Amino acid sequence: MDSKIQIGNYTFNGPYSLQNTKFFPQEGVYAILKQISPETYNVLYIGQTSDFSERGFLDDHHAIPCWNSHAGST
Repeated sequence: MDSKIQIGNYTFNGPYSLQNTKFFPQEGVYAILKQISPETYNVLYIGQTSDFSERGFLDDHHAIPCWNSHAGST
């Protein structure tokens, strides 16, 4: 069963951990979340990409310092 999460009027697949997720070469919209409780997340960032498999996907994203300052590095 695929996991889904609702953000506003949009439904996303996931959430997924970045540690063990393989990203495929396809375009799409993504959200970076911080889990607050088993059912609650804070949205840290929403972006789009033309290829999820690029960049290792998020290993060197320009917004990582911001995400870490708001959510911690874990």
